[in-house]
Amino acid sequence: MATSGQVVAHNNGWRYGVPDVRPRRFGVRALARAIALVAAGSLLIGVPVAVAPVASAAAPTGVDADPAPLAAPTGLAVTAGNSSATVTFIAPVADDTDPIINYEYSLDAALTWTPFVPAITATSATITGLINGQSYSIQLRAVTAIGPGLASDAVTVTPEAPRPPKPVVFKIGDKKVTKYVKVKPGLALKISNVPTGGRVEVIGEKDPSIVIAVRPTNKARMWTTDPLRPAVSLWARVYDASGALVDRLRFATERAENTFSAGIFPSNGQDEYGIGVPLVVTFDRVITNKAEVEQALVVTSDKEIGEAGWFWVEPNKAVFRPRGYWPGNATITLKADLTGVEGASGWWGSKIERTFKTGAAISLNVNLRKHVMEYVRNGEVEKTFPISGGKSGWETPSGMMLITTHESPRRLFNPGDPNDPDSEQWDVMVDYAMRTTQDGVFIHSAPWNYNLGYANTSHGCINMTVSEAGWLFNNTDFATPVDVKGSSPRVSTSEYLSGHWNYTWQEWKRGSALWKD
Repeated sequence: MATSGQVVAHNNGWRYGVPDVRPRRFGVRALARAIALVAAGSLLIGVPVAVAPVASAAAPTGVDADPAPLAAPTGLAVTAGNSSATVTFIAPVADDTDPIINYEYSLDAALTWTPFVPAITATSATITGLINGQSYSIQLRAVTAIGPGLASDAVTVTPEAPRPPKPVVFKIGDKKVTKYVKVKPGLALKISNVPTGGRVEVIGEKDPSIVIAVRPTNKARMWTTDPLRPAVSLWARVYDASGALVDRLRFATERAENTFSAGIFPSNGQDEYGIGVPLVVTFDRVITNKAEVEQALVVTSDKEIGEAGWFWVEPNKAVFRPRGYWPGNATITLKADLTGVEGASGWWGSKIERTFKTGAAISLNVNLRKHVMEYVRNGEVEKTFPISGGKSGWETPSGMMLITTHESPRRLFNPGDPNDPDSEQWDVMVDYAMRTTQDGVFIHSAPWNYNLGYANTSHGCINMTVSEAGWLFNNTDFATPVDVKGSSPRVSTSEYLSGHWNYTWQEWKRGSALWKD
């Protein structure tokens, strides 16, 4: 009798020797391999036997299949950490009936394997407990309920301890600052070694509403402020990505040595203005930093004004107007804190504020071809007057005008050309004169003009009857708009106040220092 572990031949198949005499069920691959060896004459058991050729390695009836091991993970990539390594990979394809339930890793060329605890099924895994500075060769294999799969190719990594963060450095100008200091305004605060993902704030020490703009630069981990405003005490604070305070600096700026001021129109001296009045801010010196100054000029209204904007008509003058007119019976306020704005090198502004009101929404439409004027209130034509405009050679210009004076009586005088005896001359007193341009166009009564409503026969003014001119005189405000159509000459954009309305809206928008094409 054969001893245990030996193999003997029996008619009913392969059987182990004593004491185990139960039939052994081989897997398909093992059985096929054995049959092939027998067929080749390589496997002799007992005495030579004749074996018929084997057509295939199919498992005999009643013999279980032994599946091939699961393939290895591929595409391994590893990232070093502090006493750790993170491996990403492409998972092998597993049978739906036998899914991957975990992975194991080996650090010793597949001699020993360690499962991940807790188990992972994702395609990224972190191995901890490694020694910084020591090189590791890492392999992975997937695990199913049947058992482990094949081992992956190895990837090498050396864990490393994180470098200690560099201390935050504060500089004002080119000087490093470590404690409280008072500096001249206009300099910038620069902060180096700001933690990645962190942030910086610079705010008033006593007034948190004072905020100095600060932003990252193109240089890694360096931030900088805008020029520092005068006469403020500030805190600069640096936070890391988690929001924890890393460092801070308390400092202050000196008072400005030079300041600029501004005159504002309309003034506070008049109760109400026409809806065509522009808002004009005239500075006492040329402004080179127009964008920052303009940004500080804030206009508000208690009624909707629609699209509106600033236009720098001169290097020291900015004008604000709506695209259309102001709303009627509105209160408009300009506020600007220019104390933190360096309008020109070494020159800082001050706080300014102005409020004015508009009267009823009244405007005039003049049609020189039809010889009529419409009086419009709140968008509705309330009255229509016959008028006479300028004759040939003396045409009343078309465009937007504003009534800027109300005078009664008013002397209208033109001495003519002393070298031309045929030049036209006049010297008359008129009632109810309303100036619309600085070069002498008025709306006024003209009792001598019998062409009202029929022809343009004046020397450029808009003629009306005495009674109707008197009514208009009493029912218009300073800066009531007068929109004239029907002639070739145009009102100049340089005309006092009304010139601001004779730009196209696209031209007006481009006059802003903040305009971007």
